[in-house]
Amino acid sequence: MLECYSRTWGGDGNGLVGYTGEVEVPGAFWPLLRAFDADQWVAFADTRLGFRMSDPDAYEAQLRDAVRRWSETNGTPESEARELFEDEDRLSDAFVPIETADDAYIRRWLAPAASQFAILEGGYTADRMPPHGLVDMCELTHAPAYTAELDLSALPVSVQLLVLSRTGSLAPSHAAHLERQPGFERRTIAVSPEELDYVLEFAWTGQVDTLSVRALAELRGRFGGEPADAPRLGFADADFAAHFPLAQTLLGCSWHRKFDRTLYLGSPLVVVCGDSAADFTYAYTRRRAVGPTFWLPVDDDAEVNRAVFGALARHLATSRRGSGLEREVLLTSLTMSVEKLETIRAEVLGTVWGRALGNRSSPTLRVCAPADVPTERKWLLADSTHIGVEHYEPFAGDTMVRALDLLKPSEARGVSATAFSWQVDVAAPGHQVPARWALHELLSAGDMLMPGAVRAGVEGLSVNSHGKILQIDGVVPHQALVRTRLRLPGPFEIFSKLADQSGAQLRDSDKGRYTRRMLELWGGLSALAEDLRSDGPVRKILKEWISANGVHGRIQHGRKFLRLGDLVRILDYGKPELARARDEARELLDRFLTASIAFRGVVLRCGLCADTSFYRLEDLDPAYQCPRCRRRSAITHGSWPMGESGPFEPDWYYVLDEVAYLGLRNDIHVPILALAQMAKASTSFLHMPEVIVARDGETDLEVDLWAIVDGRIVIGEAKKGDVLAGTQDEETGRCAALLRLARELSADEFVMASGASRWRERTRRNVESTLGQEMTVTWKAGFR
Repeated sequence: MLECYSRTWGGDGNGLVGYTGEVEVPGAFWPLLRAFDADQWVAFADTRLGFRMSDPDAYEAQLRDAVRRWSETNGTPESEARELFEDEDRLSDAFVPIETADDAYIRRWLAPAASQFAILEGGYTADRMPPHGLVDMCELTHAPAYTAELDLSALPVSVQLLVLSRTGSLAPSHAAHLERQPGFERRTIAVSPEELDYVLEFAWTGQVDTLSVRALAELRGRFGGEPADAPRLGFADADFAAHFPLAQTLLGCSWHRKFDRTLYLGSPLVVVCGDSAADFTYAYTRRRAVGPTFWLPVDDDAEVNRAVFGALARHLATSRRGSGLEREVLLTSLTMSVEKLETIRAEVLGTVWGRALGNRSSPTLRVCAPADVPTERKWLLADSTHIGVEHYEPFAGDTMVRALDLLKPSEARGVSATAFSWQVDVAAPGHQVPARWALHELLSAGDMLMPGAVRAGVEGLSVNSHGKILQIDGVVPHQALVRTRLRLPGPFEIFSKLADQSGAQLRDSDKGRYTRRMLELWGGLSALAEDLRSDGPVRKILKEWISANGVHGRIQHGRKFLRLGDLVRILDYGKPELARARDEARELLDRFLTASIAFRGVVLRCGLCADTSFYRLEDLDPAYQCPRCRRRSAITHGSWPMGESGPFEPDWYYVLDEVAYLGLRNDIHVPILALAQMAKASTSFLHMPEVIVARDGETDLEVDLWAIVDGRIVIGEAKKGDVLAGTQDEETGRCAALLRLARELSADEFVMASGASRWRERTRRNVESTLGQEMTVTWKAGFR
């Protein structure tokens, strides 16, 4: 597999997953794979050619037996039988699974650039070109001056694998291709067992701490009687290391650290123990996506273990020289028990350098479950020329005005226009679409593209440079490139598409329509939330507008009408601050009137039927029309409203918009305040009001909270009280329905928000025992 990656452009950025015979991915891998966010998924299949390369003696013994039996059964000479079995196509023949046990999960949760027919785009086999969708280095015009290799035959097999995961390795056909180039050479450096300590550090980190090398040499010379000269480590030479096979796959590209708070705080160092395929590939993939990860092979040879454990302890103890960071070290495994990990921990701490790990100035070393290991993506492999260069594209609504101008690789060139392809990632600040396979078809407009040519990734939208349905050989390079206008779908479209996978439809609820209208009136979530905060002055006035008592203002036909003086009294600043309250009330009314949140008018009495009603200012002219008897009357003394001492000249009254009134009466402040709190720490926050989830033949399900927070899918419930439902049975049924929906939407988090000071214990127990077993449940309360 490493030989295959060494022949793939960008191969050093690829991940590996070790799976079971049933093609099932270990559970601990999934959070890592979501962060890794692979464009293509392909399978590596064993072949007889691979067997011949990995174990020639065993292969030859098996071949002799097969040839003999074939010759005896069919009466053919053994030479003909051998020629049949040694046919190159037959040697590389392999069954690559098109459907796997994990396809449904991948389709639901991840976003590979696949099709509706298969998740796996193809298969790798030993000593063959990369499959469709990946680029063969042999199809590039790149001609390296030489290729660097290490002779690791003197080291344990597990250490050889560890080193090759850093350097890569040439397969025979790849080497033959390079050797046909004029002036090419292969340079090899042998690594001796005495250099094990340093080659391990190089395998783990990609470099060797030369200060430690010299210091160790001096100590050995002083106390061990050995020469004090530091060893010359040719494999650590920068020029030599730049010519390893995996390094050559980075043509024009380099690794870049994402900017986040852990850049300075220091993320933990992770040591993955175990010789299984799952452990090795987990460490291999995590190092490429997250950061410092060390695979720790555990050998049957105790002497080898001591050397390997000691080298690890030295590196951990010296890794922070000059950094000033207190970085924790986590020891984990996908296959080993906690007891075994504790034994390994003790052995590492028992080495000469391991004793330093107990000092306060050094990192602590503790055993950690794989589920508790952080997996946020920290590193990206990208074209160095384009890093930090920003390109802006105009949008009309949710769609780009013009076709995306694809960036070109700075150094890689193909032998033909269709010999290689690449991905262009497009960041949309403030509008991060979830990385889900189902959303691909929403992301581009008006183009004949292959499925997955535009996909939603964890860093933004990812565009395949050659993702046209039809590719014609012989075209010039720019004619082979995709031309597409990207789309940024809104939250309702996104959630509707996710729900559609399971046959569910979303539609607005009454409360959702009220909320949407209020968001429009207030101009957005933050402005509305600010006015709905329980300790704010505006909330006092809004609560008075929807109240049914007559303490302030006038109630007519069940609605409350307030005057400027009523607003001043509601603010209740006291006499010394009366002027401030009056100014604040005027400013609030001006803002509400301008935004159509409130309306100015007068209360008039009909001279015929004596109905007293509120009339908006825009409904008044020299006459007004009674809403009860429909009579038009002039605004005269006879239309004045009646007071305790008779008719009085109308005052200016102010009434709340009808939809805003209905929204506040339906307690929309709880979901609005909860959403606003969720949005605070995010860089991209997409949300929508309450909707109804409808399925044929089933009871509708109303769900209050819908949000996409930095690409994470979050749904939830917002209640005024402290329970999810009235009875235990009702609550159990609702939890089951919400769990089903969360699974179908591939939700990352479920939020429980309450207007009460805390949730009732019964509700917490029911929710945690269902939804809490599969996703993060966040509890919020106090949204009064």
